[in-house]
Amino acid sequence: MEVIRLAGGDEVLAGRSALERAGIETLAESDRPCGGEVGTQLLVRDASAAVDVLRSAGLQATRVSPPVPNSGDAILWWKAWRDALPIEVYSQLRLRHHRELSSEGSIVRVRREEFPAEAEEPWRVLADGGVDVRCEFHCALPTGMEVHVLVPDKERAVAVLAEAGFTATPVDYEGPRIRDGITWWGQWKAARDYASQVQRPILMSFASPRVEQVPGVW
Repeated sequence: MEVIRLAGGDEVLAGRSALERAGIETLAESDRPCGGEVGTQLLVRDASAAVDVLRSAGLQATRVSPPVPNSGDAILWWKAWRDALPIEVYSQLRLRHHRELSSEGSIVRVRREEFPAEAEEPWRVLADGGVDVRCEFHCALPTGMEVHVLVPDKERAVAVLAEAGFTATPVDYEGPRIRDGITWWGQWKAARDYASQVQRPILMSFASPRVEQVPGVW
């Protein structure tokens, strides 16, 4: 999935028609600019094919390079796409362009029963506050439902959520209960520190079906 841009107005209407005639599906649209570049953006599966069709129709179309979500402008650009897309499609878009960020950061939890009245979802509040949400997981725990979000800066995330009336806390990973045999760890640093302490070997397992209930795609 890739993003292309048209100038807007009549060009968007003409562009939709040209893509439809060529059998190219437009998955979603966004008018959110980034980096001063204005226009209507279209999400398509093959940007090269779409741009060729649009230029053949006499339209000015360009490919858009999705920005790294490390600034307020870029985070709001990604927020617009999350609003426009089903969460599964949005997640695929993020992974396609910025896979390296999908598992970096710290986890912050918010208990759903403690959401402020008529509050927006935490990810919206965080995006508006300049905090990128790299992964989100809804956890059914014995104590109730919790929303866990992976963010680059947990202190800032907690502060932004607190300003909006949420009670949020970082998730401190303490590791699994230690038993005889193989113990599964969900985070590398904690596992490495423990292995060094007890002088036990580490078996690396990728895409394991059991990873200590750590949010993310495994």
